[in-house]
Amino acid sequence: MNFYEVTFPDQFSPERSHTVSTILELENASFNSKPYSYICPVECKVGDFVLVETRYGIKVGKVNAEMPSKLNATKFIIGVIDISMFRRISEQHEVERKLLAQIATAMSKRNHEAQFRAAAESDPAIAALVAQLDEVRANGGTPVTSKAID
Repeated sequence: MNFYEVTFPDQFSPERSHTVSTILELENASFNSKPYSYICPVECKVGDFVLVETRYGIKVGKVNAEMPSKLNATKFIIGVIDISMFRRISEQHEVERKLLAQIATAMSKRNHEAQFRAAAESDPAIAALVAQLDEVRANGGTPVTSKAID
């Protein structure tokens, strides 16, 4: 087993009940608390964010240094927080969210166009407007007929 020195963000020291609410908050925090010694049965390295047991419950800390065997280390690092995995999942979620929004917009436009084309079948005025729209689209924005558009 290895031994590590772990520090906590100033505003999230182990005796405070506040928990980190976002990864960004964790990454931007200043880890200037008093260092605490921990026993580490899992693989970790300096700079890793870790879950540790404290007398106040499970807290998030940051590995500050690897230490030689420490007699005063009685609590354990429970695990390493893999922020890179979180980032990949978060980025994937954001891409999916944007694509779903684009699909919804495209479907809405398609449904809207299908509705006015259906209306054109029973209304000659709408049919004339749809015909003009088709001409504009077919001719790069310029209507072929000379009908005025009100």
